[in-house]
Amino acid sequence: MAKYNPLTVIKLIKGAPCDDTYTDVIKFGSKAEQAAFFSGLAPWSFTNCSYQRVNNSVAYPRGALSCRIPGIADNYYDCNYVMFQNTSSNSKWFYAFIRKINYISPENTEIIYEIDSYQTYQFDYTVKPSMVLREHPKDDQLFANSQPEPISINASFVNKEDVFTYGDGTNAAAVWVMSDDTGKITNSYYQDHIYCTALPIVNPSPTVLKAAIQGYFTKDNENKIVAVQSLPFKCADYTDALGNTPYAMKEETFESAVPTNILGYTPKYKKCFSYPFCYLKVTDMCSNTVSYAYEKFGIWGLSNENPVFTPSAPQFRIRWKYTYPPAVQVCPIGYEVGIGEENWNNGFIIAGFPSTSVAGNGAIEALKRTLDYALKVGLTALGGGLVG
Repeated sequence: MAKYNPLTVIKLIKGAPCDDTYTDVIKFGSKAEQAAFFSGLAPWSFTNCSYQRVNNSVAYPRGALSCRIPGIADNYYDCNYVMFQNTSSNSKWFYAFIRKINYISPENTEIIYEIDSYQTYQFDYTVKPSMVLREHPKDDQLFANSQPEPISINASFVNKEDVFTYGDGTNAAAVWVMSDDTGKITNSYYQDHIYCTALPIVNPSPTVLKAAIQGYFTKDNENKIVAVQSLPFKCADYTDALGNTPYAMKEETFESAVPTNILGYTPKYKKCFSYPFCYLKVTDMCSNTVSYAYEKFGIWGLSNENPVFTPSAPQFRIRWKYTYPPAVQVCPIGYEVGIGEENWNNGFIIAGFPSTSVAGNGAIEALKRTLDYALKVGLTALGGGLVG
């Protein structure tokens, strides 16, 4: 009789990301890549083991399969997967879920396992064109897969914050007037292609502004005062009594980077950076809040007749209009339009800064009593932010 040398290799694997539901499986590019991946998770490896026969029954269902390895069972309880190769007959690796780990003796342990059909036979069949319920793209590029997912999001968390300030650090009050306090010299000018009839009297001193307001009352021209506003920025140079022409419109561009992780975790599938899993919310911390999808910042094109999406970092253009009534525009750039183009339909306006009407003596008296307070406190709630 010919002598038989047992050459079967058995590896016990800890933390294998596989289960018998097959809802999430790993597709490898080659057998070598597959074997290297699972071997890297194997804390135990045994050689010269008995031949492992995987076809112990023809009829379905097949009975449990088992193998025995040296050592006490306590050493292997944290293993959930096994791979083995009968090297004496061929080079094929078999992969299996561990069902039980049985104690036989201090020197012998029995492993009960069930073959993982997907991993074991992954390279033994060919999938022809088929209909699938869901698939992960072979080339997982950022925002390349825009197919909606049939799930709902129950909670949201702030992943990162970027802040822009639409104020200039100056708490300024402006008295908007239609003429001088005599009512004879009216205001009329163009600024930023806008015809204006109100000029601001701007000064950081409440005493100076109250004196200017009193001058209109003394000469019975309080109806020439349009409004008094508390602003988070200077809209014109300081003056004592006569109004100055407001500054020309100013604009800046603010950029927020596309996130590379979610609360410190890097997703395995880049679609997790798309809406509704991850999105950008812009707010002025008051009444204006707009949500944006990261995947809509960019532009679609063609490469070899295939659609290709080129993402761009979210950008916003911020404009300050200093004429009456002052306002700040926040407008996304390259959002559902060409790169560099502004999408005014998806922006918003920051306006309605604290203002006091002057229609009547009662309002004016209240204005004079509260102007000191407004200059010091009325701007504390004004600010701006961008949250992603």
